[in-house]
Amino acid sequence: MPSFYADLNFRSRTSGQTVQNHYRGPRVQNRSSATPRLRRQAGRRQLPALREAGPGSAIVNISSGAALTAPPLLAHYGAAEAALNAYGKALATELAPAGIRVTTVVPGTVLTPGADAIRQDIADARGASLAETTADVVAANPLGRPGDPCDVAEAAAHLASDRAQRVTGVTLTVDGGQLPGT
Repeated sequence: MPSFYADLNFRSRTSGQTVQNHYRGPRVQNRSSATPRLRRQAGRRQLPALREAGPGSAIVNISSGAALTAPPLLAHYGAAEAALNAYGKALATELAPAGIRVTTVVPGTVLTPGADAIRQDIADARGASLAETTADVVAANPLGRPGDPCDVAEAAAHLASDRAQRVTGVTLTVDGGQLPGT
């Protein structure tokens, strides 16, 4: 890993998987899982530690491309993820005076077991196979490939690092150019 991420220590939970990243340091907290209400409660519990750590602390929320365009059968999920995006922006404004930055990463299609389960539901609704649905998603991506969890982790690591110390309140879409408005 590049040395400029050497001081980071964070966990990322997305698509039902928790990945312990290899960056080390005291400065970062991330999104919790489940509903926006649970995320908000978990975030609030972290605030004393972030305030104690002082300026330079960061929260990096991991949202979903469904927040920008929810596929059929997932409107409820898209609405919850859109709420996380709005919450991140509001929290950034609230915490900026304490020197705590808040950003959100919106991944597009990333091949994980959790995303496979969602694509399987979509495939079933379309009467298609998972392989056909995945191929359609990949073909629709301008970069011609699905995302890898490392793509999302690298974006989150950058936003959490001192290299992004003037970045707060933003939503970064990591989707290969596929999602609308990106």
